[in-house]
Amino acid sequence: MTVGTLIYGIVPLFVDLTETHVFHPDWTPHSRMYMVWLLGTNSSVAEMALFFLWLHKKDLAFGIQLTGVLGLCVNGGFMQAHRNRLENVVRSSDIFFVAYRRICNS
Repeated sequence: MTVGTLIYGIVPLFVDLTETHVFHPDWTPHSRMYMVWLLGTNSSVAEMALFFLWLHKKDLAFGIQLTGVLGLCVNGGFMQAHRNRLENVVRSSDIFFVAYRRICNS
């Protein structure tokens, strides 16, 4: 559970705080704000999960269950977003982004 928690709490910081994501020149400030918010939320949730998993000794079973549920929420949200992307449900925001780039580049 520790490795899984670190994967959603730490790895995205190294992947998304780069020129391909948060620092990409074509990203709008609004998009950057949401990505940084997501990274901060996921890292905070992972920190809380690790606290309950390793340091909350009152109820070990609760810590294990909570860590599992929090990981399911974070990773489930990622899977849902990926599924929506594949099904073109996010089409309206994509259209807005393309229109914004065309306006800014003209």
